[in-house]
Amino acid sequence: MLKMGRFLILIFVSICGLSSHFFAQQSGARPLTPKMANLDVAKMSPKVKSKESTAFSFDQNFLNQIKSPEVTEAYKLLGAGKIGDAIAEFQKYKEENWFAAYGLACAFDQPGFRDIAISTLNASLSKNPGNAFMLYKLGELYFNEKDYSNSEKQFITLVNLDNSRSDVWYELGFLYMMHEDLQNFAEFCFTKVQMLDPKNANAPIELARIHSLEGNIKTSLRDLEQAFNNGFTNETFIEQDPDLMNVKSVPEFNQLMKKYFQK
Repeated sequence: MLKMGRFLILIFVSICGLSSHFFAQQSGARPLTPKMANLDVAKMSPKVKSKESTAFSFDQNFLNQIKSPEVTEAYKLLGAGKIGDAIAEFQKYKEENWFAAYGLACAFDQPGFRDIAISTLNASLSKNPGNAFMLYKLGELYFNEKDYSNSEKQFITLVNLDNSRSDVWYELGFLYMMHEDLQNFAEFCFTKVQMLDPKNANAPIELARIHSLEGNIKTSLRDLEQAFNNGFTNETFIEQDPDLMNVKSVPEFNQLMKKYFQK
C-alpha cells in the first residue's frame, strides 16, 4: 500500500512538472529589464570584441526593400564614398521614408558626427517605433559614444521584440562583460547566442574570456576549442587578449594553439 502511495505521488509530481513546463513555454519569456541604469560606469573595463567589425555596406536584400529609386541611389552614393552627396539626397526624404533617415544616420556616422546620427535615428524612431534596423544602429552609436546605459536600452528593446536575434544577444553580452558586476548576465547572453547559433565562432571566445577571468581553466579551454572548431581564426587576438592570461599559463593552451594554428 505504501509503495502504491509513493507511485501515485510520483505520477502527480510528474504531471505537475510537465504542466508547469508547458505553461511556461506557452506564456513566453519574461521581458528583459535594464541592468546598467544605476551602475557605476567607472567600473567598466573597455575590451576589444572578438567579433570582427564588418565593412560599411548594405546587401542586396536590404536595398530591395527600399522601393524608392531616389533613396536607393542615395545608398549607392554612400557605398561609393560620396558621403556629402548621399547626405544631400537622404535629407530630402528623411521625413517620409525611414530608409532615408537610417541612411542619413549611417552617413553622418562615417565622419564621426555621431550626435547628429543619434538625433536623426531618435527622431525617425518616434514615427517608426520598434524599427529593428534603427534600434540596432542606435545601440551601436550609443556604445561608441560610451553611453552604455542607452546602448543597453536599444538592444533590450530589440531582444524583447525578437529574442531569436543572436547578434543582439552578443551585443548585450559584450556590454555586460565590460562591467565587473554583470559577468553572470554576460555569460547568460553568450550562452544564448550559442543556443541560437551553434556554429557561432565569437560567443565561445567571449565565454572563454569570462571563464579564464574566473579561473575556470578547463571550461575556458573547452570554449576556445569550440570557437576554433566553429572557424575562429584570429590567432593574434587570442595571443594578445589579457582576459585569457590565466588560461594561457597552462600547457594545455599551447597544445591547443599548436593543434589549430601551427600545423
